[in-house]
Formats: sequence, structure tokens, C-alpha cells
Amino acid sequence: MSSDTDLAYAAGLIDGEGCFSTHDNGNGYFGLDLRVVNRDKACLDWLALKFGGKVYKKGGRNLPSHWSKTYMWVATAGVMRGFLDKMLPYFIVKTKHAQVVSRFLSLPYGSIGRRTDLAEELRSLNKAKVQ
Repeated sequence: MSSDTDLAYAAGLIDGEGCFSTHDNGNGYFGLDLRVVNRDKACLDWLALKFGGKVYKKGGRNLPSHWSKTYMWVATAGVMRGFLDKMLPYFIVKTKHAQVVSRFLSLPYGSIGRRTDLAEELRSLNKAKVQ
């Protein structure tokens, strides 16, 4: 169980470093995930411990030696179902994104038309400048 402090801290990380995204699986169904990228692996390991998901090392083998290592925490739709609604009150920058994702996650399987609309809404939010 995550405390209010945990939820607020995680929402802050997501607000600053995260991205909600959808991808068409090619058959009319959409995948959905949340990614947070950071050089500090410890904060991403904390997200995985508290909320689930996985941490990956980001980048390829041919990166310049002066570049810092970066890591990425990924939470799939199934993982987000466990925490997103509890975290909604703590978002500041990505409140609308999180609300769209929450609506997406609440739809019954097979709601292709509505999911397509929500996926497009999320893409538009991701392209818009945050003010």
C-alpha cells in the first residue's frame, strides 16, 4: 500500500520526467504505457518497488563516452490500473493526461471506437505545450 506521500512524490516524478503513451497494435487495439526516464536509477527502482513495472537501461552500445547512463521505468496498462486513480489528485502538469489514461483504463475490453478517440486525445495532449 502506498502512502499519500508516496503517491505525491511519484506524481511529481511523472509530471517532470514522465510520458503517457499509446501505440496501435495494428489490429485496432491499443497498447498503453507510462515511461519515466532519469539518470538516477534509484528513484526509478523506487517507482518499481512501490508501484510495479520494470526498470531498463536506456541507450545503445555506441553512445559517446561522455554521455551519462540513463534508465527508464515502464508501467504497462495492467500496472497502472493499480495506482493511477489513487495518484490523480497529486498531478499538477499531467493532470489531463492522467485523466484521459484513467478513462481509457476503465473501458471494457473491445471498446475500440472509444479507445481510438482517447488515444487521439492523449496524442494531442502530448504534442501541446504545457503552460
